[in-house]
Formats: sequence, structure tokens, C-alpha cells
Amino acid sequence: MGHSLGHFSNIKKKIKTFSRQNKIPAQNAMKRYQEYHEIVENALRNGDYASAVEILNNYVDYAKDLEKNNSKFNWRSDYAGSIIPEFLMMAVAIEIENDDLQCLFSTKKSVVEVNIQASGELSVRNKNQDFSVGTNSASIQIGEDIVEFLVPVVVVEVKTNIDINKLNGLDYSASRLKTTFPECSYFLATETVDFSLDDNYITTSLDEIYCLRKQMRSKARKNKAPLAPDSISLLVADIVNQIKQSSIVPPHVYDRLDNGKLIQRGVNE
Repeated sequence: MGHSLGHFSNIKKKIKTFSRQNKIPAQNAMKRYQEYHEIVENALRNGDYASAVEILNNYVDYAKDLEKNNSKFNWRSDYAGSIIPEFLMMAVAIEIENDDLQCLFSTKKSVVEVNIQASGELSVRNKNQDFSVGTNSASIQIGEDIVEFLVPVVVVEVKTNIDINKLNGLDYSASRLKTTFPECSYFLATETVDFSLDDNYITTSLDEIYCLRKQMRSKARKNKAPLAPDSISLLVADIVNQIKQSSIVPPHVYDRLDNGKLIQRGVNE
């Protein structure tokens, strides 16, 4: 549940599992990744999102070209698809560190539901996520096993494009998640969108939808816009703000009596 570098792990696994013939492209990809990672991390630590996202754009383009030219790196292997989630996790971790706070991350097999069966036994449901972030972990006993898991403050799903069917599916996932973690926010980050912007999706269980290229899919097919630094920095800032808010202990109900509001719906109220 630490800061898992998913894209790095993806390349590392390729180096380990590829045949001797395919190891060289994988090793070259690792070298290119290490160069990218060092530069982009320095930019993020300096708060320079314009430079960091420019570097990210160039690296995504490189990865997409590699996917086209080498079948071992195709989209099914989640090679290019793991870049943006890792970038966002790194940005959040750096911002949290700058505020002298700590956070935990979860990606693969995250616990999304805890249920009580008719027999009285507890059960958990796991799901792969792009990432979830929180400040605390919890544990429950399932039979003879102790299951430790992250208590998520924000869950982020990252997509290349989103249409109304995918949106409905994510709405269902968010709704199920919030049965166990009602205070968790569910953010969707998509590069492009393919649904009507005339409708307001506030009634869904999604807390926000971020369009990272600020572009409809129909236009992106002809001329794709770059990832937008302000969209990405806004998403990171919103995640960090949620983490900060979750770390604030609400005042005791007796202390709220002074302003006459007894139900604490937000730490700023």
C-alpha cells in the first residue's frame, strides 16, 4: 500500500519475462523510462506542472509509437496505459510530502467492499483500480486470515476515452464502493470524452470528471490535443485537498453548540 510505480513495474516485468530476443527493446524502454522519470520528478518537485506535463506528453507519444511498432508492448499489456496513473500518483505523493503529511496508495486488488454474510462471517470484494489514496489502513479477520487494506479517501480511475456506457459502469462501481467507504470521493480522469456535454452528471456517484486533453473524441481522432497542465494540476490539487480535509478531526458536538450547528457535514462548517 505504498507508492507503487505501476509503469516502472510494467517494464521491469517485461524485462524479466521476455525472451532474449525481446529483452533488448524492453531494456531500451527501461532506459528511456529512467531518463523520463528523473526529469519529470524534478519538475514536479519544483511545482513546474507546465514542464512536467510537456515531458509527460513526449513520453506518452514515445510509448504509443513503441506500442504500434512492437507487438510485445501492445495496449493489452497496459504499457502506455500505466503512464498517466503513475504520473498522478507521483504528483500527489510529492504534494503531500511538501505539506508534511503522509498518504498510502493501493492499486491492484484493492478492497472495495466489506460485507457481512448471513452466517455472520465477513467477506471482502477486491478490484483492480488505477489507484486509490488514503491516510489510514484497517484490517479485518476473515476466518483465520487477517486482511489489511487501505481506507480510501479518493479513488481515481484513468481512461483514454469515456462514453455513456463506460460512464454508467463507473457510476455503478462508485456506488458500490461507497456502501463500505461512504466518505470516499470517486474521481474519473479521461483523456477525451464521447458523450453529451449538455447533461449534468451530478446525480451520479462520481464526484468529478476531469478531461485531461479538454477534447471530444471526434476531434481527437483528427488532431489530438496535448495533455493539459491546468487540468492535471487541478486534479492533483483536488486529491491533495481531500487528503488534507480527511486528516482534520471534526470538533466535538458540544463545541459546535456555540455556532448552533450540530450536524458536521464538512470540516469548514
